[in-house]
Amino acid sequence: MPDLSIVSKIGIAVMIVAGILSHVYSRKHQKQVRIATNEFALAFIKISNLVCPSSSGARLELSAEEEGQAAALPYDLQGKRMRNIIDRTKNKKIDKYYEEMQDAIFKLKSLTKRTRRFRKQFTTPIEEMFGICRTFLVGCENLDNIKGEQAIKDFESFLCEQEHHRKELFKRISAEAGEEFSELSKNYEFT
Repeated sequence: MPDLSIVSKIGIAVMIVAGILSHVYSRKHQKQVRIATNEFALAFIKISNLVCPSSSGARLELSAEEEGQAAALPYDLQGKRMRNIIDRTKNKKIDKYYEEMQDAIFKLKSLTKRTRRFRKQFTTPIEEMFGICRTFLVGCENLDNIKGEQAIKDFESFLCEQEHHRKELFKRISAEAGEEFSELSKNYEFT
């Protein structure tokens, strides 16, 4: 019969090795999540910079509520600043950045599907920002798509709350992306 002290030493050694491997895996996994977050954040900011490079003061003109639902007025009835912003969304680079955001969200979902903490910290807020950006771009493509309180709120959030969105993204990116993020955000005070 083996000595119990040897068995306990082997058990302790196995637990230490397992703890080290778990820590290494966790760090590597978190780095992959932050890299996907970097990809999303940079694409989001590049779209924002193309469309509204600084706080423009533009506002979406809305119709009176019909059937309990407000809606965006047609393009011709929007203010000049808003029409300029809508026209900027036709830039082909936006399609490329939008695809980069989609790819990053797909990676994030894949990386965080088993970790509730990472889903709450990364995936959920990133998906919300993606939805806001999507609503804005779809609305600029056709203002008839902006109907109802939530669509209007999302549209105006992308347009007017860039500082807030950038602060939220800045909390989640890795240090490697910090300098590029800051450079792209130089027209906004987000720190």
